[in-house]
Amino acid sequence: MRLLFFSLCFIGTLQAQTKWNNPAAAGFPVLQNQAWGAEIGNRFERFPERAEKTVRKAVWELSHHTAGLAIHFYTNSPEIVVRYKVKGSFAMNHMPATGVSGVDLYAVTPGGALKYAAGSYRFADTVRYRYQQLVTSAALPKGFEYRLFLPLYNSVEWMQIGVPDSCSFEFIPARKERPIVVYGTSIAQGGCASRPAMGWTNILSRKLNYPVVNLAFSGNGPFEKAVVDLIQEIDAKVFIFDCLPNMGSLSDEEIYNRVLNGVQTIRSKHTAPIILTDHAGYTNDQTDTAKATAWQRMNLAQQKAYQQLLKNGVANLYYLDHATIAFPSDGTVDYTHPTDLGMQAYADAYEKLLGKL
Repeated sequence: MRLLFFSLCFIGTLQAQTKWNNPAAAGFPVLQNQAWGAEIGNRFERFPERAEKTVRKAVWELSHHTAGLAIHFYTNSPEIVVRYKVKGSFAMNHMPATGVSGVDLYAVTPGGALKYAAGSYRFADTVRYRYQQLVTSAALPKGFEYRLFLPLYNSVEWMQIGVPDSCSFEFIPARKERPIVVYGTSIAQGGCASRPAMGWTNILSRKLNYPVVNLAFSGNGPFEKAVVDLIQEIDAKVFIFDCLPNMGSLSDEEIYNRVLNGVQTIRSKHTAPIILTDHAGYTNDQTDTAKATAWQRMNLAQQKAYQQLLKNGVANLYYLDHATIAFPSDGTVDYTHPTDLGMQAYADAYEKLLGKL
């Protein structure tokens, strides 16, 4: 009987009408990797509305970007269409529309492996991704589990996921595990990955099969108290602070104090591991005299704070250093924003450290 069902679903795609499924109307939280899910609901946001009163305007506006957010669902359909509207420009000079405004779909095999699904796409007033000739299986009553990663550098106004009306579709509730929380800069937000799943926080989430909350804000992640105070509210499994790339304009003393105060704020409420991350370096630091020492200065200031925190008895505190990140010399689109190659280096380094924890 199941085999007949899947055959009917397949044939139905030829002439059937599309059944559109709206994550905002699911009736339960479905946005994965989102802190404050109960407060935000199924809006495509990373901060609760009250944060507008406490964070800088630039941070608040960037919090509307859907970096790190994902939607998981089951379907037995051989065809999936995702349509949605974004608020900003589709692309940037150094980052393609597929990364800024696109989506990424993966299927989960019965053994738990994630397999990439390539779709055709069109960027217009309504962005549309179409996935066809997808594998189906009579052994899976609900069909395969799919994981849809949302745009890295744009805001989503609305989204619908369509399958033929003869096929089944079911949203998967947001995961309940205590997440890994990342506070960082444009690099952690996802600039400049070619597609959403290649942002390093999303790579890490796939590698670990674990929720990773992306609280990174392009050009606006300098370890600020207002953001740390919000992060303190999250019952996280691990806190990661990868903020140095946005702290170059600060003095050594200010970097030291922000790191010191940020870690102490988190530790005053949580015992979970805290990771401080070095600046990975600039790939042109051997040809640009200004860049040659900038990242090293920032790293020394943060490392000084790290050592002081250890002396102060702060437990469960870890450091991801420049050498361990081992950022590839050809890993950027400019001198600091990673390509997919650079993103993979970040994810690998974090996976190795988290494995030890």
